[in-house]
Formats: sequence, C-alpha cells, structure tokens
Amino acid sequence: MGSKKYKIVFAILIVLFLVLATSTLITSCKSTGPVTSSTAFPENCTILGRVTIKTDSEKSGYFILLEEAKRKFPGTDDVVNIIVDVERTNYFIFYKTQYKMSGIAIRFNK
Repeated sequence: MGSKKYKIVFAILIVLFLVLATSTLITSCKSTGPVTSSTAFPENCTILGRVTIKTDSEKSGYFILLEEAKRKFPGTDDVVNIIVDVERTNYFIFYKTQYKMSGIAIRFNK
C-alpha cells in the first residue's frame, strides 16, 4: 500500500514539473533597443532606397547589409545612415539575440 502511495505522489510531482516547465518555456520576454547609428551622408551620390535585414548574432554585419542592398538595388556602391537595433528574447533560461540593421543604399555619381 505504501508503494502505491509513493507512485501517486511521484506521478503528481512529475505532472507539476511538466506544467511548470511548459509554462515557463511558453512565456517569453522580448526587448528591443538601439545599438548604434551613423548619420554620415556623402554629397555626391544618388539615393537608391532603404534596405533592412534581420539576422541572428552570428550572421550580422555591414557586409551582409551591403550584399542585401546590392541584391535589392543593383548598382549600389555603399550603405549609409546605418541603424542597428538588437532584439533579445528570453525563454526561461534560453535566449535568442537578433539584430535588425537598416540603411540607405546609394550609388556614387561619377
């Protein structure tokens, strides 16, 4: 009889743990904030348009933004007025960091 009681208590503890673990994994916290921005703008250029990318922390940087600008606007020479925002999402003890980079694609006048 005592063995059956321990099994029931153990089963209840497992169910409570699973409910707690599931609720904490489903509940997340997201925060967004600026990392950096640059407002330098050359005079002898043609503005092609805004380009924006959203990447994880391992795949972010100016050259990825420039590649996206060249894909979106053929003839792009540079990206200026770059703004970088970071978005951090926490899932209990796990977290995910993404960067949103935005800038103006330009072509230099010759």
